[in-house]
Amino acid sequence: MEKVIEMLKNRQRTKSLNAFANELGIWPSTLWRYYRGEREMSTQVVKILARYFTKRGDFDALATLTVYAFGGMYDEESG
Repeated sequence: MEKVIEMLKNRQRTKSLNAFANELGIWPSTLWRYYRGEREMSTQVVKILARYFTKRGDFDALATLTVYAFGGMYDEESG
């Protein structure tokens, strides 16, 4: 999940945690727990994030979510 959190933080940029979580469509407290490593993402949240990044055409974010969803290891050489 480390790569997903890194990806989310990169996309959050200067937005507040509350603003970014609301934009994503999840509770700010949930995003905070992910950032702190207190929770794993549910399938439902992965779907919500996938819809968000699909609408924005962010295929790198979608690739990161896909690897996480299928339990694979991130392989930088394969993209």
